[in-house]
Amino acid sequence: MMTSDEPPMLTLPLATGDEEEILEGLLAPTGDGSEVLVVSLCTPSGDDEDGGLDAAAAAPPKKKKKSKKELRAQLGQKDPYALLGLEDLRWRATADDIRKAYRKLVLQHHPDKQQKSAEVEKSAESGDAERPSATEDDDDEMFKALTEAFELLSNSKKRRDFDSLDDFDDSIPTGFDAEHDDFIGTFGPVFERNSRWSELQPAPLLGGADSAFEEVAKFYNFWFSFKSWRDFADADEYDPENAGFREEKRWMERENDKLRKVKRREEQKRVEKLVELAYSTDPRVKANAAAEKANKAKAKAERAAKLQADKEAEAKAKAEAEAEKAAQAQAEADKLKAEAAERKKQKEKDAKALKKQRVRLRALCKESALVGDDECEGLCAALTTEQLDALCGAVEPLVATDVDAAKQRMRDELRSLEAQQAAATEASAAAEAAEEQAAAAAGGGGGGSAKPEWTEQEMSLLYKGTTKIPGGVPDRWGKIAEFINHQARPCHERTADEVINKTKALRKAMEKRRAEEAAAATQAAKPTPKAAAKPAPAPAPAPAPAPAPAPKPAPAPKPAAAAAAGSPAPAAAAAAAAEPEWNGEQQKALEKALKDFPASLGPDRWDKISENVPGKTRAECLARFKQIVAALKAKKAAAAGAQ
Repeated sequence: MMTSDEPPMLTLPLATGDEEEILEGLLAPTGDGSEVLVVSLCTPSGDDEDGGLDAAAAAPPKKKKKSKKELRAQLGQKDPYALLGLEDLRWRATADDIRKAYRKLVLQHHPDKQQKSAEVEKSAESGDAERPSATEDDDDEMFKALTEAFELLSNSKKRRDFDSLDDFDDSIPTGFDAEHDDFIGTFGPVFERNSRWSELQPAPLLGGADSAFEEVAKFYNFWFSFKSWRDFADADEYDPENAGFREEKRWMERENDKLRKVKRREEQKRVEKLVELAYSTDPRVKANAAAEKANKAKAKAERAAKLQADKEAEAKAKAEAEAEKAAQAQAEADKLKAEAAERKKQKEKDAKALKKQRVRLRALCKESALVGDDECEGLCAALTTEQLDALCGAVEPLVATDVDAAKQRMRDELRSLEAQQAAATEASAAAEAAEEQAAAAAGGGGGGSAKPEWTEQEMSLLYKGTTKIPGGVPDRWGKIAEFINHQARPCHERTADEVINKTKALRKAMEKRRAEEAAAATQAAKPTPKAAAKPAPAPAPAPAPAPAPAPKPAPAPKPAAAAAAGSPAPAAAAAAAAEPEWNGEQQKALEKALKDFPASLGPDRWDKISENVPGKTRAECLARFKQIVAALKAKKAAAAGAQ
């Protein structure tokens, strides 16, 4: 019979087949030697009576949540730190400390190291050799415990799980009074206690009341971005070791990881709350804020005083600058005046030198009858001072030794000059034809919007503009066009392109006229057929003549005088001003740039060459190059004709 205290007995149907094996697994032994049938009572779903049992078998078994003490016992039956003698260091113990402690102890308790051979022999004689003594059992157990402790602490994950389960005070100071309580004494131990969880070691501590603010700022920067390695193994809900198959074990591990993440977030919030509380009540932070505020107020007052002083200094400097500017203007005027006087002096000196060389050549030609007067004058007009000096230096020795050789040398010079002028005329004609074609093509698409011809006033202003605004000034031609449009009446609104085209046209006309005059002078200076028929002795070897440039035009009259006279002098003056002049420095720079920048560079070559030639544009460098090439070709042609 059952008493009132006993639970009601459940009557189950008889089991057959595979059900008997299942029931045998559900029989649990009791303390008095009997067995109890463990039955899971579930409410069946639907019409299937076995549905409740299947659902219970499908769900993974939940393990009873263990306490920290039980989990620590599961990870290590005994405290591994105590076994290895590291209970004072615990989580601070390094891998080297653990390895040294284990090696020291394992030598004492390793079975192979025990000196018990005498006892074993004695026991063998008495017939008890197979029964180990209690000391041997203790050593074996100790050796196993040491090995398990070393394996636990050598595994970083297992060690973290074990260290995370150590007793730890998570409390945060509450009710802190910044005016009466000791901030360092209150929060220092808390941060020191929490520093054990930092991934970065050693973690900075709170410091003292007299710590430099740089150290304080470094401390709070570290703790505001604090990263903890704490692993909450006590948050696990399932025991993966009890899983029946692999997928169930993985599912348990994922569920446990979710629960651990929740704990980690709570831990992060706790640390953030601690750091924010400490930062808001730290007297060192408040003192630094007050000092910064005072420094800002002081800096503001200093800036105001400095601003006032700067205004006064600016007014004084302005007055001094005006006085200095006036002095500089006067000095600049004096300098320009001196430079003008020097240029005039140099010009007169150059003119005297040129005149001297011309007189020298005329005297040679007249004394020895080397060439006719017209031919001599043509050479005097076409050659420069240096070229005249070189020619006279080459002819004078020949006059003293061989007059015929001197005459041949003069004729060679005349032929070379004639070839150069012919080449220049052809090049000018070709360029003029190309320019006319380009102008015709551009005018054809303009829709009949051609502007009126240039007036005498505009020509005069063009000459003034090219003189007033020298080469190298940015947007030179635009400024010249603006100058013409501002002064001319009526104003035809000339553009920079028009100014450039007109300047080119005047230059080409001047070059053409000069070439024609030189050709006419050379033709007139040629010997008559009768004189040419006279056989001449073989000339003595003479140095090759240097290529002579085109003859320089005569100085153009002043625009005002030309305008008053009603002559077309402004046009000629503008063309002469537009013609570029090359000095020795520019010529050397051009020759060097031609070597440094070969033709393989493509279209950018002449831009780079012009950048390395001072005071010359791209078009001027290209024109000078063509002129040199034409002179060399003419020289070669003259040499071939002489042979």
